[in-house]
Order: sequence, then C-alpha cells, then structure tokens
Amino acid sequence: MDVNSLEVNVTTLINWQDALQIQTSTRPSASAIDLPENLLRNGHYDKSPFPLDEKINQKIAFWVGNVWLLNADAIVCCNNENFTSKTDLITKHTLIRAGKDLIVELRQTVRYCRTGEAKLTSGYLLPASHIIHTVSPKYSHKYTTAAETSLHNAYKNVLVLARDNNIRTLGLRCIHSSVCRYPPFLGANVALRTIRRFLEKWGDKFDKIVLAVSNHNKEAYSALLPLYFPRNNQEELAAKYQLPQNVGDVDGQLFLEERQIRISANPICTNLVRNINEAELYSDEEDRSSQDRSSGGFIRQQFRGINESFMKAKENVDKERLKRLQTGGNQMILNKQPIRKEFYKRLLIRAKKEDFTDFIRRRFIYQSGVDREGRAVVVFLVQRWRALIEDQLMGRHHTRRRHSFVYQSMPNLNDNPNLSIASLTSSLPPEISELHRLFFISQLDPIVDRPYVFIYVHSLSNKDDLLPSNKCMQALLGMLHPKYVTNLNAFYILHSTLINKIKSFFKFPSELYDRTTFVKGVEHLYSLVSPDQLELPGFVLAHDLDLYGVRYYEPDSRNFLRI
Repeated sequence: MDVNSLEVNVTTLINWQDALQIQTSTRPSASAIDLPENLLRNGHYDKSPFPLDEKINQKIAFWVGNVWLLNADAIVCCNNENFTSKTDLITKHTLIRAGKDLIVELRQTVRYCRTGEAKLTSGYLLPASHIIHTVSPKYSHKYTTAAETSLHNAYKNVLVLARDNNIRTLGLRCIHSSVCRYPPFLGANVALRTIRRFLEKWGDKFDKIVLAVSNHNKEAYSALLPLYFPRNNQEELAAKYQLPQNVGDVDGQLFLEERQIRISANPICTNLVRNINEAELYSDEEDRSSQDRSSGGFIRQQFRGINESFMKAKENVDKERLKRLQTGGNQMILNKQPIRKEFYKRLLIRAKKEDFTDFIRRRFIYQSGVDREGRAVVVFLVQRWRALIEDQLMGRHHTRRRHSFVYQSMPNLNDNPNLSIASLTSSLPPEISELHRLFFISQLDPIVDRPYVFIYVHSLSNKDDLLPSNKCMQALLGMLHPKYVTNLNAFYILHSTLINKIKSFFKFPSELYDRTTFVKGVEHLYSLVSPDQLELPGFVLAHDLDLYGVRYYEPDSRNFLRI
C-alpha cells in the first residue's frame, strides 16, 4: 500500500483474520523486550482470557501508515487539552490537511477536552467524515497505574463516542504517543485489551477498526496483536503463557485487588431470604402477640446468624485518613484550590500598596493591543528586566516600601557578567524578589481575566536568559491564580536561540510548553499580531534588521495553524 497516496480505502485493507500469511518471525522474544516489571510477570492462565473469535478478528485491520489518509467514517486525533499541541507530527499534519475550518471549530465550539475524554468534529478536507479528538495522559514511572487508567479511558471513550454516533469504520491511531513518553509495549497492552473487550460487547456496531500505527509502534503491535486477537489455536495457546498477569476487568481496565471493596459478597441477602423461607413469620395462624412488634426486634430476628464481621466493619479507611489530615494541620492539601485563590487575593492587596515607580519606568512588561483573534497581547522585554536586576545587584537601585527607603548592597557582577536570569534572580534578597513578584501580579491581574497571549522578547539578551527552571516555574504557577494558566492561549518567544529551544523542552512545565511557539523574527510575529497593535522598542526592531534584513517573510494560507 502506498502510504503517500491521497486517500486509502479502508474496505481494501486486509482484516486481521485473513492476514495469517504475514510472517511474525521477526517478533522479539519476551526476554529481548524492555518491558515494565508488571508485564514480565506472565499470567500462565489455564485458558486464554481472549479466546479465538474470527468474527471480531474480521473487524480489525493492522496498517502502518498515516491515519489522515483513511477514508473512514472517523479517524482519531490526539492533542492537548486546549488543542494547541505542536510537538505531535501526526496531529500537526492532520490539522493542516483538515483545513482552517477545523481550527475554528476547535477554538469556538469544542474549546476544551480533558485527559481521557473524547470530542467529535467534522472531518472537513480530510477523506474521513469525522475526527474524534482525545487527550493522552503523560506517562510517569511514579504514577504508572494512573497513566494506564487514563489511557484506558481515552480508548474507551473514543469507542463509545464512535458507537453512539453510528460510526461504522474507524481509523484508530496510537493514542499513547511517544510525545507523552509512553512506553510502546505498555501502551499497546492497554489499547489492545480495551479494544478487544469493547468489541466483545459492541462488535456489531462496527464494520472495521483500522489500527493505524507508525514505525515507532509497529513492533509492539506486531508482537501483542496475536495475544489479544488470536487467529488460530497456536496463537491462543501462546497467549496463555505470554499475556501479562493483569489483563484488566471485563472492560479492560486495570484490576487491582487491594483497591476492591473489602466486604463479603451479599452478606445480608442470602441469610435474610433463608430465614424468611424457613421461619414463615407472621402467618395468619400464629399468635402475633409473641413477636416483638418493634422494628428493631423484627430486624434482629431477620438478621440472626448473618456474617457478624460485616456488622462490625470499621469506619471507611478513606474517611479516617481524611480526619487525620484535618487534625494534623494539612488542611491546605484538602482545600488547595480555595486556599490558593485566597493566598493570591492577599498578594494582590499587598501589590496595590507598593510603590513601583522604578519598575514602571523600566517598562519591561506591558500590554500592547490585541492579536488578530482579539486576545490581549502582553509584551515582556527580558533585556530590560535583566538590566533592572543587574542594577539592583550592583546597589544602584532603591525602592520605597511603606514610606521608607531600603538601600541594598548587592554582589559585584564585574567578575561574571554573563550570569543567566535564573542565577541573577536567585541572588536577589528576598524582599526584592518579593517586589518583582508583586509587580508582575499588579501588571497582569487586569489582563488575565480574559484570554491573552504572552510575547517573550529575547532580543539582545544573554543566550541563557530563558525562564527559570521547571521547579521554579511550578512553584510560581502554584502561587498564582488558576486564571493565569487557564486564559493563556499562546506563549511566543521572539529571537530565541537553538539552545533555548532545546532547554525549554526540559525546563518548561508541560502546561506552558504545550502553548509555546518559537517565533523567528518580527515579520513572523506580524502574521499573529497586526503591526498597529504590536508596540516594540527600537532596539528590538534594529536587532531584527541586523539578523534578517527586510522583507524576509511573506505569510501564507497556513498561518492559522500558529495556535
């Protein structure tokens, strides 16, 4: 099959049952695969949990190619929660080929999709009639169970949405992408067992599900498909010994024994029915005066002989832990969001009482009109901010706090003039650092109540002058009001270096990196923000002219993808 063709007819793809002639001799053995520990403990079942079912196998097609080429009723597209991902190449090409109208629908109608959820849009210019959008969880070795559960929900919700919308043919790409650092074999196990369990219940709702995988996931699917969808007795027999120990419940969701409800099965009903049948209470011939007419006496008679361990069960374990947290002074953990907002409110009150005359005079952060989509534009000049910090460290800065001057004697920078912003800010005394934080809050609070974009101007600054480390950024975002992140639609970095682009991948929190775009020059920025709405100082324009000259960029019809 030519994967570079404009359209692939899903009806011509060979189904899994008829693909027995495909050789799997190159499939790696279990010892040669770098699997997580829970996958190395094989189940050794008496019989395979996934028996041979030719009817289900005929609804599956395994295909290595680009999902956007399929002319299915719907294809699956992975994105982040705000549909602004730029790191997943499959997603990027899907959006490009679908056209501008898809971006408009995602922004204005769908707007948001949580991890594990699924949303349906039209296919527009794609061969597929519809697109199902979902968000893959980010994998972490510390939270493997949570990642597996979220991934299971993503696959299941995609299938449920397809079933409810009468989608008969589905192009299903790997939701567990390498962008989210998900191990291919672990993700393939979750995907295949979820699909298999769903088809066992709702197989008649689908004609064909095409597993469209890339070369990165081809090996994992080739190895695991015969275990979850055996096509003959030999593959079913092999599955008994090669399937992982935990293949989930009846829906394919990860099953953890220690998390099940700790009570006996039907501890009351069985004994209650037996007692009623044997005693024949309250017959017309009996003397009801001998019975205890109180409801308590009746219940005691009916429940006599039941499992007393259930009647003496302890209080819910989670409630006990919650009570210990409350009495232990950790109320912030239980009510983190309200306390975070209250803490921010106090910072805002403090910011309004400060004198920021020297900060405002530097004009390193300000609002500059709106972009082409009507969102407020915030410009941040890192070179001017750096100059302010250097003056503070050199002792040439004073600040008024509650009608008194505080002069700071800072270390000399002559010995090392190339310190990064992160190093400089860490050298500031706590009271000056606090002033910077309060000033940022005072300037941004009126803006972040509505959608906005942030332009980080890196012109003429130190090559290492990127934002602080991931840990520092997480701490800063944790102190600010949630609206700072929620309403941030885009984060543009102008005149950044290659080193900055590489470092940002490791230093930026995920919620910031997913919205980051590296803008080469000012003329590229004009395709996002109209020149009459973008105020930049002369040194930025002069630096841009030295780098690229004039008329070096002509915007094309694909600029709508800069989201």
